[in-house]
Amino acid sequence: MDNPYAAHLRATDLDRTKVASLIDRAYAEGQLNSLEHDERVSAAMTAATRGDLLELIKDLQVERPEFAPPPQPKRASPFIPSQAPKVLLIMVIVLVVMMVIAVVAGIIAMVVFRGSSSGDAPAGATQTEVGTAVPPEFAGGDDEPADAGGDRGDSTPRISVYEMETTIRGDFLNDQGHIPDNITCPDALVAEPGESVECSVIDSGAEYPTTVTVIGVDLPNVTYNVTIRGVW
Repeated sequence: MDNPYAAHLRATDLDRTKVASLIDRAYAEGQLNSLEHDERVSAAMTAATRGDLLELIKDLQVERPEFAPPPQPKRASPFIPSQAPKVLLIMVIVLVVMMVIAVVAGIIAMVVFRGSSSGDAPAGATQTEVGTAVPPEFAGGDDEPADAGGDRGDSTPRISVYEMETTIRGDFLNDQGHIPDNITCPDALVAEPGESVECSVIDSGAEYPTTVTVIGVDLPNVTYNVTIRGVW
């Protein structure tokens, strides 16, 4: 396997949509027929492990997905109580202050989130919140194709066209049971709260306007919201 640590891990929705996108590309290049394409996409979106996902593309001429490594367990450090009461008192005070700061930060985060969110999804729309990591030094990721979107010469962090279209494809598949005929996002999305991009989803001759909006930024982590209108 390209990722020896990946096969035994349970797959995430992002893992599944990455592999489904690679199957789409193989189909577009003529490596698969329509029936094989549909079967593999369906299997990818229900795969249990990363190993199951890699099996679906092992015979295809496509790049292998870069799955994130599993988190490493933290080493527990033993607590040695201090013999000096003053030192122990200082430690207690520091702990209390840290707890107060954490509570205040949580309240501020909730207020910011509510202020930056566009509210409830409109009637006839499906809405999904997605978290991602955006490197601050360029728009797209090193593992993304050259046409993923964004100007690599610009230091402003962005969510690439490739990632937005992959997320939209997965949301539409989850809601409708199949992938749409076409997804188009005009440009990469600047990773700043309130910034948005209007994308288009085409399926069976119908167009579904889709809005991707940044709702939270704590670099390198960015949270954005995908709203597909008219799917119900």
